This record gives sequence, C-alpha cells and structure tokens, in this order.
Amino acid sequence: MKPLVQGVPRPVPHGDGDAWRIDRQVHRQRGPAWERPGARPVNPTEYRLRVVTPVDDGWQLAIYAGTRADEMALTGWPPAQCDAFVAQQHRAQQQHYARHFPRSVCQLILVGDAVAGRLWVDARADRLHILDIALLPGWRGRGLGTHCLQALAAGGRPLGIQVEVHNPARRLYERLGFVAEGEPQGLHQAMFKPAGAHSPQPEECLP
Repeated sequence: MKPLVQGVPRPVPHGDGDAWRIDRQVHRQRGPAWERPGARPVNPTEYRLRVVTPVDDGWQLAIYAGTRADEMALTGWPPAQCDAFVAQQHRAQQQHYARHFPRSVCQLILVGDAVAGRLWVDARADRLHILDIALLPGWRGRGLGTHCLQALAAGGRPLGIQVEVHNPARRLYERLGFVAEGEPQGLHQAMFKPAGAHSPQPEECLP
C-alpha cells in the first residue's frame, strides 16, 4: 500500500444531487473519460490511498450510491425519490461511524488522478476492522479490492469484516484467508483473517 498522498487533483462533484448523478453515469458507462476507465486489471503499484476531507463528501456519496444502485433500480421509484433516500442513508452511515468508531480512518482509493472507491478501517486492540470497502462501478472486477485487502494483511495484523450472508464478495474474502467468526447475526456474517494466514496470489482471487 502506498503512502497517503494529499492534494491529488481530481474532478470533485458538489452537492448530494451531483454526486448521485455522477454515479448513475458511471453505472451506465457514460459521461466524460475519467468516469469510464478501461477494463484492464489494475496493477498494485497504480493505486494509492488518501484520507478523506470534508470536500470529498460528494465522492463518498457517489461511492455509497454505487453500492445501492441495483437495489434502487428494483424499487420503481422516480429518480428524485432514489436520490433523497440514498442521500439520507449516506448521512446516517456517516453519523453512525463517527459516533461508534470515532478513531476509524476513511480513505479514498485513487488510481492515477481518478477516484475509484474508498477504504474505511477501524484500528482495534486485536485487529484492523474493515468497516467498508467499496468501489465505483467502473472500477469493479479489476483486482483493486483484492490489492487493498492484501496490502492490509501485509501489515501483519489480523483483519475483520462484516459481510452480508449472500454477498458474492464473501467468496473473495474466503479466498483471501478470511473465515467465518461465530454464527451469522441476522443478514450479516462476521469474518476474520488471522495474522499470517495464507493470502493467495491475485490470479487465485475474484478480481
């Protein structure tokens, strides 16, 4: 994982509505070139992390909206209602993390000058707990999530994460050495990766 980099130039959406519109464009693979990265795999040396600042809230909303896009598409709601609901849920998540995990660190995942996603980690006494790892739609399936998780594991500390029981990403975590920790709690399963657990090569993992 590369050192944190401050002041990376990037297009910054302003306001909740703009961020959600940008995400819809990315999901449809439309918009300007920076919204339509190629499909080639991302090399581990190509990405870096930067701690979020208040001006990044539009990007955070766009990333969050991307995780809810498929769900929103099934509601049949008009766009304005989807926008309002996702913005409200985004704010609730931000407030929840700030209240319950005040020492956690949220970082944008950058590839070149492009925002690709975010990684939110809470350093605990017994592990690094991944509160959230999410990528914009155009950056998924290219190995970037695998690289981020492997870089965290390379630090030598155990890792933890909560995964929805039926989330296909669970297969990625299992291939990276995560195991179920206890019984599922509702729709979520706690997963744990002991320090030093086998971390397969990227070609063995879901991209």
